[in-house]
Amino acid sequence: MNKKETIIPLAFVALSLLFVVVSAMVYLSGGKSKKWVAKKMRIGGLLLTLTAAQNLVSAQEIRCYLPATEYSIDFYGSIKPEIIINLEKEFTIKGRFHSKKTSKLSFTIKDQNGFIVQNANALAVDGIFNEKTEDFLAYLNPDLHDGLYILEFFPFDKRDSKSSKYYRAIMKIKLIIKHE
Repeated sequence: MNKKETIIPLAFVALSLLFVVVSAMVYLSGGKSKKWVAKKMRIGGLLLTLTAAQNLVSAQEIRCYLPATEYSIDFYGSIKPEIIINLEKEFTIKGRFHSKKTSKLSFTIKDQNGFIVQNANALAVDGIFNEKTEDFLAYLNPDLHDGLYILEFFPFDKRDSKSSKYYRAIMKIKLIIKHE
């Protein structure tokens, strides 16, 4: 911690205690003492200034709200944190893609060591991602072995997958593959 990060909070605590004492004096005088009211106003102003200074010094960005996401994916109402696929019966993952500004959707499947075992584009059911909400199909490689994988979706074409290290996945979920 640097000096500003230490001094400002300590000054804030000291001024807060002083503010409480002066406020008590204003209360005891019935609010009629101009001297105590003026001191309370000055201390209050200093507290506001220190609060602003502390917010300027702090390294984190503070928000009062969560920004709206540009993309989201749902699997027709399922809220499970994983998808279980039996590759003997089906090769697709079906879902709904909500987007404000992209016309592409790709996915990667990584093994537990982080190696990509499949990288492909998801396909819009109607042929093209041109609406804010589109149903999609993600075709899985039938040669995937049984096991636990990580499925990640990205808002770009699979050919741009090298960019995936710079983008956060829209969704990252567990994928369990079975052959029964």
